[in-house]
Amino acid sequence: AARGVLDPSVLLWVMLYRIPGFLQLILPLGFFLAIMLSYGRMYLESEMAALSASGMSQQRLLLYTLGPATLLALVVGWLALSVTPSSAYKSWELLAAQDNLSELETLSAGRFQELGSGSRVTYTESLNAERTVLRGVFITERGKDGQITTLIAERGRQLIQEDERRYLVLENGYRYDGMPGQADYRVLQYDRYGVLLPSPEVSLGPNRSLDDDPTASLWGHPGRAQQAELQWRLSLPLIVLIMTLFAVPMAKANPRQGRYLKLLPALF
Repeated sequence: AARGVLDPSVLLWVMLYRIPGFLQLILPLGFFLAIMLSYGRMYLESEMAALSASGMSQQRLLLYTLGPATLLALVVGWLALSVTPSSAYKSWELLAAQDNLSELETLSAGRFQELGSGSRVTYTESLNAERTVLRGVFITERGKDGQITTLIAERGRQLIQEDERRYLVLENGYRYDGMPGQADYRVLQYDRYGVLLPSPEVSLGPNRSLDDDPTASLWGHPGRAQQAELQWRLSLPLIVLIMTLFAVPMAKANPRQGRYLKLLPALF
């Protein structure tokens, strides 16, 4: 986005669409830490000793803990099997649409942006919401022969002709042509000057990954990569239950040992 390849307005949406993919990993780990910290504190404050004296066994405690763990496993399964692939596909669609934007559609006011593989640098002081009118325009472009052309204008506007060609029409400005370090250069003052904008290349967008594929398309697929992706998604809700089986006995702590003594080896 800083280089002008992406429209900054889509960054928030891309991040929002990526959140489910992070949650499906964070939730099992967060639940594991929650068990370790909460039960560890109950052991340190002798609350577990009181519960044990009243008939609470380790198996019963584990059974009670598996209740919310099962609910969380269902949530993680919903995220892994449905929400995350759908969100990843929407994120891919946004990025794919950005590849087909024109130069002005990715321009940000008050920022120098390299375009055309670094051969062109564009700057504008202000830009209207429709991205059709610019003020305080600066454009510099290096030709194949090394000559640099610099355009400065008070304002500019986008013009689309019938043949779909786009022009940036600059008003009240100057054009400078010359080679750096040489004294022979040309200065042109103009009232109106049209700059042909390069047409965006038709692109299918970034390469898709298996993260974008719906779960239904992975069932019964003969490909190993597809089967591995399906097994990964199915393993995420199971991780919640497996971590619960580990966390409950590992949370047992001696009051003299401290609350965090077993936390590090448990995380490891």
